[in-house]
Amino acid sequence: MGDVGRRDGQRTVTISSIGDLRALTSRRGFVKLIGLGGALVLLPRLLTACQDPDSITAPDMSNPVTIDFARGDVAILQFAYALEQLEADFYSRVVDNFSGSDLTAAEQVVLTEVRNHEVIHRDLLAAALGSDASFTLTPTYRKVNFKSRASVLATAKTLEDLGVAAYNGVAQFFSATPAGLGFLALAAKIVSVEGRHAAAVRDLSSAKTAEFAPKAFDDASTPTTVATIAQSYIVEVLRLANAPTTPAPAAAASADVIDALQLALLMEYLEVRFYTRAVAATELIAATDLTVFNTILAHDNKHLATLKALITDRGATPIAEPAFDFTLKGNVAGFDFLKDQYALFTTVAQAIEDTGVRAYKGLVPRLAADDALLTQALTIHSVEARHASEVRRLRGKKGWITNDSRDGLPLFFQPIYDGEANVIQGGVDLAPIAADFGGTAAASEAFDEPLTAQQVMAILTPFLA
Repeated sequence: MGDVGRRDGQRTVTISSIGDLRALTSRRGFVKLIGLGGALVLLPRLLTACQDPDSITAPDMSNPVTIDFARGDVAILQFAYALEQLEADFYSRVVDNFSGSDLTAAEQVVLTEVRNHEVIHRDLLAAALGSDASFTLTPTYRKVNFKSRASVLATAKTLEDLGVAAYNGVAQFFSATPAGLGFLALAAKIVSVEGRHAAAVRDLSSAKTAEFAPKAFDDASTPTTVATIAQSYIVEVLRLANAPTTPAPAAAASADVIDALQLALLMEYLEVRFYTRAVAATELIAATDLTVFNTILAHDNKHLATLKALITDRGATPIAEPAFDFTLKGNVAGFDFLKDQYALFTTVAQAIEDTGVRAYKGLVPRLAADDALLTQALTIHSVEARHASEVRRLRGKKGWITNDSRDGLPLFFQPIYDGEANVIQGGVDLAPIAADFGGTAAASEAFDEPLTAQQVMAILTPFLA
């Protein structure tokens, strides 16, 4: 925005971008400028974008934001940063419009926490990118009524599902360098929280239905597909140069890859057997909650079949299903899927689901050499996060993990949550970033942490008969 003097002593303010226009925020200031004889000059490319961004019906073709994937890892982070800008802006507007909206108090709490997480994601990526985070998008929501619960939740569902699909699809394109693998691990920490968000938002919209996780495998979309959908929410044209579309050829499956798949298969055996017994039990699960657990069971059966096929396709033999002890060697004394044990059942379910999310996350770096396999695992991983979120919400808890809290589970389950209080991501201390957005509690919630194979086996061993 330029501010220059004229020969007649009056001011001329030149507006060259939507950002400049927004900087002139005070209507009183505008009137004062004109009233004193000042002039407001809009450069030609602003003439079609000078109204409120939410009323813009076509992208600003003269002001593109280009992400060139020839830059490798930097471009992938820029792509994620663009999406996180959009999500952070959307939820900030939702929170700013709580007054007079028909969102309930409980829903406002959830959406405020999601806002906090998305702002933290955005600002972490900005810190990681440094000077490469120099672009700022202008979101537009011309079809969204921020006072309407139905409108807000419908848009939130779209954006959360889009975020999950974007991270799942782009993860395979990180480089195999130490830095690239570090970025991959960071993306995996974010995408499961996006999955938790997606399930929570969908549960607000359609509680205790199959909506929290509509598919057994989340989408893994190409950057171009994601950008096409995101464009309707962005004023500037979002251009992708050299956007990747196909994964690299898979390397021969190593013993470590097979071991990682076998560990994932063990987790799925546990989940399938646990929920099979639960839904078959007499009067254990209330009719109002049965759809949720039938949905989880159906998904886990598909995950199980897929993992078996992946192992077989790579020339190995899937491990056989072991026998399970759902009293965990007596640590959950007396649990036998009885009709008065629903609270105990959901306690164990939360432990299993949160373990599953962290277990898959720990496997991600081990699968990085096989792009197709990595992507398949991530599409399961984000659905497991949806499951975890829903089970936690059925227990009256948040859909995400705060610090290393086990949320009322017995002390025996603490190893599942150890390490979740981490607020250092990618070498960036999140405490200052999160100071105005939920503090360190929100900083811990915004990222799920991985478990090593050894940690997973220590947690699973008591389940083995």
